[in-house]
Amino acid sequence: MSTTAKAAAEKETGMPLSETDYTDLAQRWIDKPHADAAKIRRVDSDTGRRLVGRRKRGSYEGLAIPYFLPSESAVRNWRLRRDHPETETKDGKSTEREKYLSPLGRKNLVYFSRAFSRACLNQSPFR
Repeated sequence: MSTTAKAAAEKETGMPLSETDYTDLAQRWIDKPHADAAKIRRVDSDTGRRLVGRRKRGSYEGLAIPYFLPSESAVRNWRLRRDHPETETKDGKSTEREKYLSPLGRKNLVYFSRAFSRACLNQSPFR
């Protein structure tokens, strides 16, 4: 995570989710208690841009999704779900580009629910 992203993560990032956010999340099977437990936050464009270390123009407002290691409270990484990503038209079909963003150069990370603990890792059948 970049220095700027770490500084942003040290304080309460963004704003609480709105009722519209909760309704949208519910359409993706994420209810209010789970969204709150996951610490998902609404961010403006400047904050979203800083969290994922982007400099180019565009809209970076959306939902900031924190990634945690099991049994840890410090944010490991942020992923941004943009409200208004760029669109691309190909063969007459418009598709969204870069709807979800992570910090540049960051590899994909496993997402652990906040309810997931290190003890669960020791019980895994995949060990």
